[in-house]
Amino acid sequence: MVTGKKVILALWCVSLFLGGCRKESHSENRETKEQEEVLVSVAANEESTVVPQETAPVMDNPPPALPPGIVLVSEQHDLPENTETAECPCLANTIEEPITAHDLLDPAKTPETKTGSDKRQSDDAKAGADASEQPAETVTENMPPAETVDSAVRPAEDNQPTKPTDKNTAANETQAKPPEAEKPDKSWPKRYDNYATLLKTYVDKQGNIDYFALRRLRRDLLEALKDLESVNRDQYDKWTREEKIAFWINAHNLCTLRLVIDNYPIKPRWPFNLMYPNGIMQIPGARNKIYFRLMEREYSLSEMERDILLKQFGEPRYLFSLSHATRGAGFLRREPFCAALLEQQTLEQWRLYLASPRGLKIDKKQNIVHLSDMFIWYKEAIIAQYGSVKRFRDRPEDIRSYLNCIYDFLSKEDADYLLNNSFTVKFISYDWSLNEQTPN
Repeated sequence: MVTGKKVILALWCVSLFLGGCRKESHSENRETKEQEEVLVSVAANEESTVVPQETAPVMDNPPPALPPGIVLVSEQHDLPENTETAECPCLANTIEEPITAHDLLDPAKTPETKTGSDKRQSDDAKAGADASEQPAETVTENMPPAETVDSAVRPAEDNQPTKPTDKNTAANETQAKPPEAEKPDKSWPKRYDNYATLLKTYVDKQGNIDYFALRRLRRDLLEALKDLESVNRDQYDKWTREEKIAFWINAHNLCTLRLVIDNYPIKPRWPFNLMYPNGIMQIPGARNKIYFRLMEREYSLSEMERDILLKQFGEPRYLFSLSHATRGAGFLRREPFCAALLEQQTLEQWRLYLASPRGLKIDKKQNIVHLSDMFIWYKEAIIAQYGSVKRFRDRPEDIRSYLNCIYDFLSKEDADYLLNNSFTVKFISYDWSLNEQTPN
C-alpha cells in the first residue's frame, strides 16, 4: 500500500515537472513570436517611428538570455522632454529621419544612418557640385528676371536685415547677366539678322556666291526673305530716307539670289545662249516678268532698281551696290546695308567697283579710258546728277557727266591725268556670266 502511494506521488511530481517545462517553453515561444511581430510592424510602418506598445507576458520563470542583435522594447518608452538632447542616439536619429521598411531591407543602409543635418549638408554639397558643372547658358536661362534678383538681395522697406544667401545662389545671380562682350556688334536692325548670316556663309570676299550649297540649304534664304516680307506699308512709311534705300538694296540683292536658286543649275536657252553666257539672262523673264511680294505688293527686279531706287531717290551710285548675279555688276557686299552706315557702305562699294577692271580701266599708254557700259544704262540719272559740274566742258554732255561722276573717287594721279590729257572714252562690254564661286 505504501509502495502504491509512493508510485502515485512520484507520477504526480513527474507530471508537475513536465507541465512546468511545457509552460516555460510555451512562454519562451510566445515571447519570441511577439518580438518578431514587433520587428515586422516597425518595418511595415514607413511613416511611423514609434514602436507599438505590447504587454509583457507574465512568466513564472525569467526568460533565458536573448540571441545577440535582438533588443526587447521596454513598456516605459516615453521620450525625454527635450528631444534634441536625447541620450539615446537612435531616438535622435529617428526624430530627424524616420527609418523606413526599405532601409531595413537594404543592407547598404542599415550599418550607418545619416542624421537630418548630415543629409542637408550632403545635399548642399551635391547641389554646389551640380551648379559648378552646369554651363553658364543653362544657368542664365533658368534664372528669374533681373527685378526678382534685385528684390531678393535688396533690404526690405522696414529696414529688416536681409537673409543670408547661399553661395550657389549668389553665383547664379552673377551669371544671370551676360557680359558686355557677348552683345552682337552690328548696326542693322533685327530683320536683317538672317540675311547677314546668309551673306557671311555663302558669299566670299570677291562677292561670288556658292549657289550649289545655298540651293541645298535654301531654308536660310527663305528665312531671310520672310523677314523682309513681314514689313508692312505703314511701317515703311515711317522710316527715314536712308532706311528705305537700305531696304530696297537688300531686297533687290536677296530676291536676285532667290531667282537664281529657283532655277539653279541654269540651263542654256536658245537663242539667248548665242548672245549671253550661261547666267541669269537664260531664265525667262528674269528681270521684268518674275515678281516678288514685298509690303503686300509685287515687284520685279527692274521695278526695284529703276522705279524705286533710281526715280524716287535719284542717286545713281546706289545702283552700283546692286548685284545682278553677274560678273559685270557691282560686288555683293558680305553684310546688309543699313541706315546708320548707308553712306559709308555705298561709297566703299562704289570705290571697289571703280578699282576693278569691270568698272574702270585707264590706259595711259594708249590714252584710252574704259568705262563700264552700266554708265550708259543709267545715262539720264547720271546726267541729271553730274551734268552741271563745270569740268570736262569740251566733252559731250553724257561723257562729261560720266567723268564727273567718277572724278572725286580717283587717285590724285589718275584725276590729274583726266584733267590734263587728251584721251578717248570707250565702254567695257558687260559680263553677264553668273557670279558663281569657282571650285578650288
